[in-house]
Amino acid sequence: MRRLALLVFSASGFAALCACSGGTAFYGGGSDTTPASAVVFSTSATQANAFFVTPTGVSPLQVSAESTSSSSNIIAGRTYTWSAGYLGKTSTYSTGSPAFNQPTGFKACPAIPASLPPIPILVQGGTGAASSYIGYSVLPAGGTSQTVFVGAVPGQTATSYCIELVATDTTSGRLGSVNIFVGNSP
Repeated sequence: MRRLALLVFSASGFAALCACSGGTAFYGGGSDTTPASAVVFSTSATQANAFFVTPTGVSPLQVSAESTSSSSNIIAGRTYTWSAGYLGKTSTYSTGSPAFNQPTGFKACPAIPASLPPIPILVQGGTGAASSYIGYSVLPAGGTSQTVFVGAVPGQTATSYCIELVATDTTSGRLGSVNIFVGNSP
């Protein structure tokens, strides 16, 4: 009888905890095969989810991807392959409010730059090619990561431009992208 009472009490506590948590639900670890319905992006807490890089900055922008299920739950343990390209005037980027940590509007991207040097996607440490940012290396082609870093493109002579960063969930194949503005003021 004590075991039954303990079991019922434990189950009730777990159910109440799940129902009252108010937070985001998480699925299991990296072996989770839940189909992803979207790939969403965030930056570090100090970068206000405004995807913006200054061309002369000393630190690259941190970008993290997470896959979500059809019920908007985060699917933990996913990794992503990454690619990047330049965007033109028909694209927009979000402007954000550091005080509220959320986008407040959108602006049109500048024209595609005349020169198009490759856009390095960086990771902290790592064994890839060295980058112009100390402590970061270029993510090798086909390399995977949940978090990457993007900075001003070495050799790019334009003072402002937009980059589209694409993440592909390696489990589901779902794509997501975010537009990043590189310039002196968003």
